[in-house]
Amino acid sequence: MSKTIKYTGTQTRWSELSTTGKQAVWQPGQQDERSDSEAALLLAAGVFQRVYTVGDLDLPSLVSGAGISLKTLAEMLAWAPADGTSCYVTDLYSGVRGLFTYNAASSKWRPAAMVLVDRSLTLDSGVNSTAEQYIKSLSIPAGLLFTGCEIMFEYSLARSNTTDAGAAANFRVGNAGTVSDTAFGNGSGFVSFSGSVRSFGNMHRYRVVSATQIEKLGAASTAGTSFAAAGSSVVAGAWTVGDTTQRLYFAPTVQLAAATGSTLPQVGYCALWLLPS
Repeated sequence: MSKTIKYTGTQTRWSELSTTGKQAVWQPGQQDERSDSEAALLLAAGVFQRVYTVGDLDLPSLVSGAGISLKTLAEMLAWAPADGTSCYVTDLYSGVRGLFTYNAASSKWRPAAMVLVDRSLTLDSGVNSTAEQYIKSLSIPAGLLFTGCEIMFEYSLARSNTTDAGAAANFRVGNAGTVSDTAFGNGSGFVSFSGSVRSFGNMHRYRVVSATQIEKLGAASTAGTSFAAAGSSVVAGAWTVGDTTQRLYFAPTVQLAAATGSTLPQVGYCALWLLPS
């Protein structure tokens, strides 16, 4: 039986003479099919990786993570392997593995598929007040963002009853995780707030355009969403994309049109994703 292997080192004309006894040299990125015994010797040298094909009987399962490194986020961010190396992160969101691929040119780990970074499954209530309320937020850990990366944020809004009408919603992004974070949206006309007890879900997509700017992608908002700005609006915030110490928080904020009854504004299901980029 034979195995296909790939040379992942950076040295040109790497000689395998001392490893297998053969007079063969390798160039970066070169692949070759070798016997099981030779492949094992070369893989042990630390500058090769296995290349699997559909016909391989030992093809690893991506569901189980076999054949791909499993690391905590801190371990992965401290690791700088060969370009194209994949890694599962085990501690982003409980029970979920995020798959990343290392990009040597940028020295960044990039999501290889949609990665669930944070999620909330609870319905959380604010207070009966007309003030803007920051009820809860989700966040991206330090070190995961880079210029050009894309983010998707899902959330749902509600109110506990129909006594007081819902007036507006906003969206805040920043490192504080409070209502003092940068306002990005200033939505109005929340149809579901004033017309029903529970809101439908909202989904917004964003792109990091610089170290201090995030851009909303897609078409301009319509009634019933919490984003009334133009489709390519850019917000500048007091954060640094490559920050290695601070999280970046995302939160929808809500407020009531009046506070004469018992209505409580609410934020329900939320999910924060990194998209392949």
